[in-house]
Amino acid sequence: NSFLQELHKNLVYFNTIQINKIYIQKRLL
Repeated sequence: NSFLQELHKNLVYFNTIQINKIYIQKRLL
């Protein structure tokens, strides 16, 4: 299913952004 593949890519992308935000916040503390 291309729909599921797109959804999965979006979730991975979103998770990567969230992890980066947390990492940056911890670095700034």
